[in-house]
Amino acid sequence: MHKRYYPLFFVSLLVVSIYLFSGEALPNLFFQNEMFFTKDIRLIKDNPELYVYFIRSSWLNEHKIPYTPANPQEYPQIALFFLTLPRFLTDNFMIYRKILSGMLGICFVLIIIVNFKLIAKIHQSSVYNWLLFLPSALYFTFNRFDILPALLVQLSLLFFFNKKYKTAALLVGLAGLTKWYAFLIIPIYLFYLKNKNDSKAVKHLIISFLLTVFVPLIITFWTGGIFALLEPYLFHLSRGVDTRGVGSFLFLLFFLFPNLSETIIKNIFILLEFGGLILLILSRRQIKSYLDIINWSLFLIMIFIFFSPIASPQWILWFLPLLILVVSSKKMIFLIIGYDLLNYLFFPIIFDTHTLLSQILTLPKSIILIWLIIEIGKKLKFEKFPFLLLDKETSHCVKRTP
Repeated sequence: MHKRYYPLFFVSLLVVSIYLFSGEALPNLFFQNEMFFTKDIRLIKDNPELYVYFIRSSWLNEHKIPYTPANPQEYPQIALFFLTLPRFLTDNFMIYRKILSGMLGICFVLIIIVNFKLIAKIHQSSVYNWLLFLPSALYFTFNRFDILPALLVQLSLLFFFNKKYKTAALLVGLAGLTKWYAFLIIPIYLFYLKNKNDSKAVKHLIISFLLTVFVPLIITFWTGGIFALLEPYLFHLSRGVDTRGVGSFLFLLFFLFPNLSETIIKNIFILLEFGGLILLILSRRQIKSYLDIINWSLFLIMIFIFFSPIASPQWILWFLPLLILVVSSKKMIFLIIGYDLLNYLFFPIIFDTHTLLSQILTLPKSIILIWLIIEIGKKLKFEKFPFLLLDKETSHCVKRTP
């Protein structure tokens, strides 16, 4: 690691150490019992959520088999395994929390190191790695496990850029079995390799990905049947519309159509979550560089987040490590900082105390996310039709030759 990276590396270690050895007063450091805030604020440590992880991992100490009708799980296989690792060492929640936070801290340090290597590959500035230290990004690093799939995605990109396609596909598979958004990256890889006419790499990537994904799924099916297999996905699909989701203000449009049920509205937005894939398929021949891969990954992930009917502020970790790889203007820096600060204000500060205020705060968050999507969209090369190519010299569409 180059010497100029040392400050960022040591600051990340310092942040992890401070968090791990901080006192128990930290969760309620501010705003406790104030008139405006009717509840204690989970300002730094989110013990309620970490306790959920503790309960979900209790199958190990209770000698139960997960993913069975008697012990269903809401988290995919790799996520559950990760959350269960501290249980091999303790059955005490406070110790469990520290071990898990330490594991998440390691992921944080590793993602900084991996980003340095990715930045060197695409010849971008490494200074934007400091954006990972923004308050919302740090908060959800230590209080959710989304930093794990984010790390796996970054590692996958690094291996892919080093032409280690089988390992890259394996890492995407593991990331997708932690948080399923990572599966969006596989078609980007395939189109890139297709454009390079590397059919052997395409075959290896597909086989590696399928083996990584299907082996855990087959084991799950064998132990618990189809119900256990689908439970983590059906659980989240069955969740209702949260009016505090990033793109939830668009649901107001459907008040013009009162005959539509909430279920129909939610299903429409679930389809819109994957709308970026349509543009990807139409523009598949334009994915020719490493920057194209990163930008398309960002584009698909941010569209997925924007149209999600679920309010999950921790999803900032899905796109921030990717976004800092392609920052190209001061405007993007301000947008990232603004989104992070609003996200932290949204959760944990007002989420539990003021539902209406958090709903109002959703609007500026949504505007910033749309703005970022547009900024990334400007970097992409779109095609209007899959078999037409815009001729830059004649400024008209011409048919492709076979």
